[in-house]
Amino acid sequence: MATTQTIAYNNFTTIVSLGERTIYLKFIDQINFVNFEGNVDSKELRLQFELADIYRLICDALNEEGENTVSTSINNGFMKLSFQCLVGGFLKINFEAILKEKMLSNDGQLTINFNKMEQKHESLMKKLELLERKMTKQQEENDVLMNAISNAMISLIIGGDPHAGSIANRKFCNINTTTIDINITGGRQANLENIKYLYKLEKLKISNHHSTPLNDIENKTVKELNINSVTNDANRFKTYFTNLTQKFPALETLEVNGYSFGSNESLVELLAFTPKKDKIKIINFINVTGYNVSELQNYCQVNKIMLNIS
Repeated sequence: MATTQTIAYNNFTTIVSLGERTIYLKFIDQINFVNFEGNVDSKELRLQFELADIYRLICDALNEEGENTVSTSINNGFMKLSFQCLVGGFLKINFEAILKEKMLSNDGQLTINFNKMEQKHESLMKKLELLERKMTKQQEENDVLMNAISNAMISLIIGGDPHAGSIANRKFCNINTTTIDINITGGRQANLENIKYLYKLEKLKISNHHSTPLNDIENKTVKELNINSVTNDANRFKTYFTNLTQKFPALETLEVNGYSFGSNESLVELLAFTPKKDKIKIINFINVTGYNVSELQNYCQVNKIMLNIS
């Protein structure tokens, strides 16, 4: 059994030390830096127990173990300790101890403050270690989850008869793929809505989509978008790619091939270009007609966008 214990009790740091003939008690007020201390023995406490047993009862009461408790009162420089203990599970005993006040020196106050800082530091270090273990475990779980996601496959419907409702074929790709080249053959209808779930996609090329509405396609990570079509229906393009830059917020390069717009169409308005907010850097137009060329050229010049028209 330890012969000295330091116990936190309310606003006090208490020291209980078992000697040969007495028990030394010290209560240090952590707020007001007032110190109460004194030596007590079994005779003074009016108990018929061995000193070691009394020491154990005092420590249990300060630690509030079981039904053992202690209350304090301070009056005229003295602290009165009132103990209520249960011995053997059936015998209740009450005893009191009186401690005298003693003012702490500046050195004593500094020592207490240092000890408090040291205890707080130790507590914070334990919390930090616990947090690090939790973070490590969480990272391991995330790695397993990301590995599973990376190996998952996602399907894009790239061929079907819109009249019969049949699906001709699908295109499967890993969900973490970075590049997709989709060619919709035979004028079939496609459903490319799942493209938004490809969380690492950077390059997207779509060809021959004239039977497929593209206005539902979006992706937050695509940087390069290439659109090729065999149709020259201006209304389709206006419907499919209204607010394009909002659907592809990370877009840096846009290439459009084979479109014919309505007379003097404003592509700045149609594509929802927003100065200083868009990330667009390069625009390539190949065989594209019917738009307001001077407006687009002026916009690109002012916003330092490379425009290539052929």
